[in-house]
Amino acid sequence: MPTLYTDINLTTSFAGFFANKLAAVGWQIYWQGTNTLSGTVGLGVVTFVPEMPNEPEYIVMPPRPNKAQQEVVTPVFAAHILEEPVEEYRYGLGDDLFRNRTTLILEGFVVDKAQHMVFATYIRTFFRPDFRIPIWDFEGNPTTPALVDNINTYVDHRRVDRLEFPDLPQPVRYYLNAAVDIIYFD
Repeated sequence: MPTLYTDINLTTSFAGFFANKLAAVGWQIYWQGTNTLSGTVGLGVVTFVPEMPNEPEYIVMPPRPNKAQQEVVTPVFAAHILEEPVEEYRYGLGDDLFRNRTTLILEGFVVDKAQHMVFATYIRTFFRPDFRIPIWDFEGNPTTPALVDNINTYVDHRRVDRLEFPDLPQPVRYYLNAAVDIIYFD
């Protein structure tokens, strides 16, 4: 039986988990890949993209009412898998259930130094060790995905790096990179 813990399901569920947490504290979420908004405007809008643009001039500051299609507005985040999931060991004698580990990366650019600290704190708070992350089957049905697991997928470790590049223009000056190790059973 093929696994439901695919790259798409893991990264989209991970990004969705972070987006839902941001919406709960007052941010509106803009999903650039599907051109949809969720949540209500309170603190502002956070953009989620399938991947960061290769050209820094496509990362722009708000407000940007007439932005080009390839531009992304800060704060902006993207999620991806750092490395191939690793089967650590069988979970139980004679079982075909394996404990797996992988690292998910959440990277983004924010508007200013204040957001730099706020979003780093959000990431450390939302991805504490032993927190459960629900995994959804977006490959099977992207519109209304079925739940794959909401109990046995959890954060093992997380690290957030806040990098400031003072010589770069404002939209790409404040960079966040979070590595979140998750464990799941498949």
